[in-house]
Amino acid sequence: MRRLAWLLVCGALPALAARPVARPHQGPFDGVEVVGAAAGVVARFEASVTRADAQQTIEQVVQKLGLNQKLTVGFIKSPAGNLASLTIRGLAHFTYRGLLELARVLSTRPGVVEAFAHLFPGPRDSELEAEGWSRYSRGEVLEGRRVAWRDDPAYVRWVREQASDSAWRLQRWPGYPLAELARRLGLPGRDCLEAPSGLLTLATEAWPTDAGDNLSRVSLYLPAGMAVEIQLMADREQVSTSKLVASALRRARDEKHLGASPEAGAQASSDDGQPGAGRMAQRTLVLWLPEGELSPAEDAANADASSLSQVVQKAWRRAHPATASSKPATVPSTSDAGD
Repeated sequence: MRRLAWLLVCGALPALAARPVARPHQGPFDGVEVVGAAAGVVARFEASVTRADAQQTIEQVVQKLGLNQKLTVGFIKSPAGNLASLTIRGLAHFTYRGLLELARVLSTRPGVVEAFAHLFPGPRDSELEAEGWSRYSRGEVLEGRRVAWRDDPAYVRWVREQASDSAWRLQRWPGYPLAELARRLGLPGRDCLEAPSGLLTLATEAWPTDAGDNLSRVSLYLPAGMAVEIQLMADREQVSTSKLVASALRRARDEKHLGASPEAGAQASSDDGQPGAGRMAQRTLVLWLPEGELSPAEDAANADASSLSQVVQKAWRRAHPATASSKPATVPSTSDAGD
């Protein structure tokens, strides 16, 4: 038997398209096809179980269920314990019923404390307007939660284009099922449970613990001098770059200056639009930002037909005006940076 692929990649949640009102899914989850959806199984193992033992347990279960070569598995170290995420790939017509069975069988194995099956519709799913999860332990389903979105007036307003995308995203925290599941599993936020491959990355990329809750992973393109400035300040203050940027966004929002340009003379020579900008390339900065700050920033970007990166640049420079002594030192040679 070929060894399972152990991958972990976290992507940002694709923008949800406006959903038609017709033919909402009314039946049970069991028959919902999960290919393309954000659906899978998360198993929590006892602390004494090694990764090799957990891998062997999972391989035995998937072999028994005939799912060889059809699963992507990733291990996540979270405050809640040692987790394994299992996602179906390349298997047409596989339904949520199969995920429930996978969770049930996994929960019977020694060393497995509990297993959760979870479901969130994919970006092109125009019928399933609900989310939920079920929890198994020792082969028994002990609890579960499901919410039909149309029972929430906030969703109805969003469908009718009477509310922004961010208002609907913020409504789903902290009371919706996947928000509860994220908290129970010690995950950074809903984002990694909403994207079809969102749980894959957390095994290879740690998220900051000081930036807030309900975090979403974003990649920003900033002037290299500003990116280095943020990193140097984070090192000096012994905090994450995500916390620093979130604080700058919060300050701009509180002062009702989100998306507004900094005062004249506050910018560094290497900032966008300044005389020295052409001498430094843009730099990628990977951040985990709380939705409470990220969503208003995206609204501000959309209102001005600009980008999230530009909103962050303006908020940062308003919070940290450039001075002769604040110019960053040498720019590191790597092109990507994170926490």
